[in-house]
Amino acid sequence: MNKKIMNMVITTIALGGMLCATTVFAFPIVTDWSYTIDSGFMSWTNSSNSTIGTPTSNVGTGITTSDFNTLLSNPSKLSWGTGTNGQSSFSVGSASGGHVEGNLLTDAAAVNTVQVIHNNQPISGTTLTSAVLFDQIVLNATAPAGSVGTVTPNQTLNFFINYVETPNATPCVANSPFNNPCNDIFVLDVAGAGFNPLDKSLNQNFFYQGNPYNAELFISGLDYLTAEECNAAGSSNSHCLGFTTVEGQTNNFQVSLKISTEQFFPVPEPSILLLFGAGLCGMGWMNSRRQQA
Repeated sequence: MNKKIMNMVITTIALGGMLCATTVFAFPIVTDWSYTIDSGFMSWTNSSNSTIGTPTSNVGTGITTSDFNTLLSNPSKLSWGTGTNGQSSFSVGSASGGHVEGNLLTDAAAVNTVQVIHNNQPISGTTLTSAVLFDQIVLNATAPAGSVGTVTPNQTLNFFINYVETPNATPCVANSPFNNPCNDIFVLDVAGAGFNPLDKSLNQNFFYQGNPYNAELFISGLDYLTAEECNAAGSSNSHCLGFTTVEGQTNNFQVSLKISTEQFFPVPEPSILLLFGAGLCGMGWMNSRRQQA
């Protein structure tokens, strides 16, 4: 094809694309949302015989269920063990049955929702070893007028929890207060969310009316644990997420929610980048060999 004609064709295609782009209808960015969050434990296991408990079958687990979420029909609180100060327990918004609702603004500060609470008491007997927590976030656009009326797709998360009830004697795997051994360890593997180590948030990208958003969930205290803490809790990942809790205390972890217009894309691990770079170098070497042949 003649070079001049080719340039004209390319220019025509580019102009056509620009014209098409200007005719695309864009919905306004949502500024106001209402939300509901419902949480409940789907299953759990114990330390004595690893019996799996569920909301409909909890016989023989040694774990007591309470504060059921009315929407999910799942308990929002698990309790176990015996001790002079009562049982230990782990709950998510148990005071409200794992249900909370409210309002928030796009790209504004995160709003507080439920609290994750571990009542860590010196106990004996059967303890919790793992659990699966289901968490459902429903968003509803309320402003501006052009965005109202449609509920966004449900944002759901499954928290796979490994837990270790540590012996109350040194040495301690987890960093613990002086003269108060030892902190218990929770490991969280969150399916369906990416972790941002910069602000310690769990992220879920979604689109509403063609516009990109990110639902950011914050749990105070959530961070990477040491390899020793991960291993003690039975995690196969030496770079796991979680938190530790102080013995003899009610440990509160505030959960908060934010909606932003900036989606989150995890940065590849350094090892992946090295492999990718090695692959590019290999391609370049092969290309140079072809040119020399």
